[in-house]
Order: sequence, then structure tokens, then C-alpha cells
Amino acid sequence: MTQVNTILFQDTININDMDSGGKKFGRVSRFYGCTENTECDITVDINTELYPLDIGDRVQIVLASSLALDPVTGLPTRTVRDKKDSKPGDRDEDDRQREPWRPNLPDERDLSDKYDAIYVSYGGLLMELKGSHRHVEDLHVGQHVYLLLRKTVG
Repeated sequence: MTQVNTILFQDTININDMDSGGKKFGRVSRFYGCTENTECDITVDINTELYPLDIGDRVQIVLASSLALDPVTGLPTRTVRDKKDSKPGDRDEDDRQREPWRPNLPDERDLSDKYDAIYVSYGGLLMELKGSHRHVEDLHVGQHVYLLLRKTVG
């Protein structure tokens, strides 16, 4: 039986700016960062009351299509969260699930452009991931995506 790779994207983000357009909501801040290995730019809204972040923080990010792991192999087993078997957030500090979309772009867009942008809304909290096609090619419109974050030291 073959296992489907449910890890769609992973890297470490260096948070380099926060609320650059001004703070719009009391508990939510918009963070801007760059990934270390894939050189992608990320903008993500975070409820800082639930998950405090600040400029200069390093955060591991994983975008996954599933949170379920086989207890024996540790490999992903399902692509849909089964609430009675798995508990979201057991392994990571913050997790969210939604579907990505790509904006409607003008027809004259240069399709040879090597960069792409992915947008995901987590109940109104937005995430934009911009980078090389090869790093975001596993993310598709209509696909469920879990956002997993963990602060790192150093």
C-alpha cells in the first residue's frame, strides 16, 4: 500500500515585520516573513492572544492535507480529520484547516513566470505564500490545508 505524502510545504519562517499597514483588529496581527530554505515570502494573520508572535521570531511552518498518523509507522493515514480518533494540535502549537485559492489573474499573465502565490483563508484570518512553482506546486484549489506552527529557538 502506498502512502500519500500529506506534507504540502514545510520550512522555517523568519518574522521580519508586523502590522505594516496598521493594526486592523484588536487581537489579530499580520506578520510578514521569509522562509529560510525555499526563499518564499509569507504573510499570515495570527490571533496573538492565542499564539503570541513578535518580530524576530523564528517559526517552523508545515502545510499539510492531514493531521492523522498511523500509530505504528508514524506515516499519514487519512486525508480527512476524524474527530473521534485524532485531536488537532496534539503535535503542534497552532493548527488551522482551510482550502487554498488562487486569485483570478488577467489573461495576459506571463505563464512562464517562475513564481506563484497561494492564498488561504482560515475563518477570515488570511495567509499568502509566494514563491517558486516547485515549492508550492503541491497546493491546489479546493484542497484542505492545515497550517501548523511551532516557534523555534535560535
